[in-house]
Amino acid sequence: MYSRIGVLLLGLACILSPSAQAQTFETMPCNNEFTTEPSTQRGGRYITAQGALNVLFIYVQFPDNNYSPNNPNWPRGGAPAYMNATVDSVWSTTPTPGGFTDYFNQMSFNTLRVTGKSVSVVTPHSRSCVFAE
Repeated sequence: MYSRIGVLLLGLACILSPSAQAQTFETMPCNNEFTTEPSTQRGGRYITAQGALNVLFIYVQFPDNNYSPNNPNWPRGGAPAYMNATVDSVWSTTPTPGGFTDYFNQMSFNTLRVTGKSVSVVTPHSRSCVFAE
């Protein structure tokens, strides 16, 4: 359950991120760049609201993941069973039901063509090493 929420949040962060670059905590700006003033940019504030958008979904697992070791939907050390249904690699008006391509097709009346790729990674470091304070 936590893995799915994390992947969903990661996916949304990738889609909604105004820039796709790594940042450190020391250089991360405050969230004051967003204002309530209307934007003069047409078609979306930071990313397109129509046209094509290619995204990358990364399913991350730690080698010491013990949250649900017997989960058949995402086996320990492997890719999630639903990984290939997350987003379609080629846009069509009949996408994989329930995926991001399908969602954005419906929400934009087929004017925003979201395609992409999903990959699964097992990190070389343990969860405790990555989140150590």
